[in-house]
Amino acid sequence: MSRELNIGFIGTSFIAQVAHLVHYSNFENVKIASVAELRPNLGKAVCKKFNISHYTNNYHELLDRDDLDAIITIVQRSHTGPIALDVLEAKKNLFTEKPMAQTLEKAKLLSDTAKKNNLIYAVGFMRRHDPAVRYMKQLIAELEGTKKLGDIVYMRMFLSAGGDYCNIDGDIKSNEPKDTKITWPISPDWVPENRAKEYEHFVNVCSHDINLIRYIFPKMPIVKSVAYKKNAGKIALLDFESFPGVFEWGDTLQPTKWEEGIEIIYQKGTMRLDLSPAFLRNQPSKISVYEDRGRSTGLLYQPTFDWDWAFKNQAKSFIENLVNKTQPIANGIDSFEDFNFIDQIWKGILNE
Repeated sequence: MSRELNIGFIGTSFIAQVAHLVHYSNFENVKIASVAELRPNLGKAVCKKFNISHYTNNYHELLDRDDLDAIITIVQRSHTGPIALDVLEAKKNLFTEKPMAQTLEKAKLLSDTAKKNNLIYAVGFMRRHDPAVRYMKQLIAELEGTKKLGDIVYMRMFLSAGGDYCNIDGDIKSNEPKDTKITWPISPDWVPENRAKEYEHFVNVCSHDINLIRYIFPKMPIVKSVAYKKNAGKIALLDFESFPGVFEWGDTLQPTKWEEGIEIIYQKGTMRLDLSPAFLRNQPSKISVYEDRGRSTGLLYQPTFDWDWAFKNQAKSFIENLVNKTQPIANGIDSFEDFNFIDQIWKGILNE
């Protein structure tokens, strides 16, 4: 890198601290030049902890600066989209947490604004930066060519949401009140008002899986039907044209357990990805591949990866994108398509 990159941060919440600031503050040739946080005690304390020289309670000050290479926005979900639009309209490269917005209409607006202004725009789907996920995507492509395991028979994506915070600590807390106003809709206008919160919850919890299905498989599936039980499990039947699939999801009351992953059944074997809890530091996900050998002993292959954390890889990749002027592998110009998938599922739910 020929020069130091200047980064601005909007938001200093728990996730901003433990999953983002902790990495950017330790990169060589990267300077966090300014932090914007509505809660002054929290903002100033975070600046002191991470040795950041400038604090403001008005994020528009960051938009007016000419010396920032990008702005990282880690705020409440209801605020992410409106602030992201302000950043993109100010022609600043941007990283936000997921979801990028709450509706297809608003997500498309953000995507179009980034394209119009020729900006680098990343969304925090850090699963794409997990080494096991990257390995799985590559291996699926190889097997498509070699047919070593034959064709895909079906796939299943599963999420039993419990607790994935893994007692992670290291954040400065604040009892200062949060800004709770909502300025953008939390659901499309075709979702009944009494189900808007359900839609919002689905987007928040399941958007990683929706995005991951789109990343792993080259063709977005058609949602054929949905079985939805509000306080129990839910299943969406998917059609990938050459094979079917299911997406299974549901909340549990298990605070120390998190089950999430993808299983692909081939004619002559199985591939399975078990995703690590998001906030389990330095623990990559796990992958196993079983090859059936007919009457001979089958082969089980379980590659291992170095101690690694998708959040850190995501931060490193965003810096590389800024240096090389490339779009991230999880970019907002593409990620709005997740909402086409999400809305297929929700139209199936409402038509049950």
